[in-house]
Amino acid sequence: MIYFPKRIIIFVKKNNFMANFLLSPPNMQSGSIYTLCNPTPLLPKDQKSKSIGEKTPITGPGSFDNASFLSKLARVILAAILIIVTLGLILCFMSTQNLLDLNTHEICVDYLDYDYPPYFPYRYDTIYRSIPYSPEPTITFATWDNGEIFTHFLRLTETYSKLFITSFLDTPSCFSIERHILQDQHMLNLVNQEPLDQPDSSQCPHRDLTNYPHLEGKNCQDFRIFAYPMWHHPFAANQEEITTRMTATVQAGYAGLSHWTLVIVNLDRKEILYFDSLAHFVPNNEIDPALNSIATRLGNCHPDANGAGSPFTVKKVVETPIQRDGSSCGIWVSLFLEKYLENPNYTIPPMGDTETENYLQSFLNTIPQRPLTQHNRRILTSLCIDSPN
Repeated sequence: MIYFPKRIIIFVKKNNFMANFLLSPPNMQSGSIYTLCNPTPLLPKDQKSKSIGEKTPITGPGSFDNASFLSKLARVILAAILIIVTLGLILCFMSTQNLLDLNTHEICVDYLDYDYPPYFPYRYDTIYRSIPYSPEPTITFATWDNGEIFTHFLRLTETYSKLFITSFLDTPSCFSIERHILQDQHMLNLVNQEPLDQPDSSQCPHRDLTNYPHLEGKNCQDFRIFAYPMWHHPFAANQEEITTRMTATVQAGYAGLSHWTLVIVNLDRKEILYFDSLAHFVPNNEIDPALNSIATRLGNCHPDANGAGSPFTVKKVVETPIQRDGSSCGIWVSLFLEKYLENPNYTIPPMGDTETENYLQSFLNTIPQRPLTQHNRRILTSLCIDSPN
């Protein structure tokens, strides 16, 4: 049984005349083809076929054409309410997440007949661009994904020997970043995956050159700065869902709503830096507990100059978004790590749209001038990474 609020009942009682003409059938003449109780009188064959072929117009006090303005308005409102109720019932059976994940672009667009660029630059409005597309602007940025990010991190290790970069085959997220960091600090039991209070050199995963080919011949004790590009999707609520979303993103071939952030651990400075070019894309309640737990655990086994075990300092580098588009997060992550290695106190200056474009472009222009060594190229080949940068 459905119960209606008192206000609706009072409204209906006061406007009973409106309900009458909404619900009452139109007046029909006796013998009309629309009359249910009075069948059509017998007619000659020619007249009968002619009568059936012609529709008798609905007229009278109950018809929409002859209704008053209030009657028409009420009927339109009623129709709108019915549409809203129908949409509500659809939402009851289909979650909002499934609606947002509908790939309407693939349904509506034929990729063979539609030529579109993979990325629109800053302040670029597609409304003012006709098809076929005009020549690309001078400044454009391609999306950097994990292959391009790992390639640039590998390039940085050629200059900074104390830099540690994690495995390309196991990308961290806000749900797994603590496990990754403790594992690389030899503070994770590799058998039961339980954290350890102090580093244990026997729990070293870096001897597996299948996952860590870039660490061959290197000593773990020499690393002092650890860099972790971190992948996130707003619809993922745990690590399992992150993995599912990441697989779907790879299969789809486009980034969608995914986003790259960066976590840097500096043992000498006893600090943990978190860089997000969109400032707060990863919710604080998901990333903050992990960062604080890491800071406490590392602080207990890396005492300061006085021998005290104080927690590491956690710093969030970006307070307001600096990314002006939807696909340059991977470039920002790579750029900031390079700037941090040059100067750990570096902060990104406030910039407008044009300044930000030139800032990223100037960074990208330096990439061709810094080719990888043959050794690192072989590492990329072993990982099946074909990165243009």
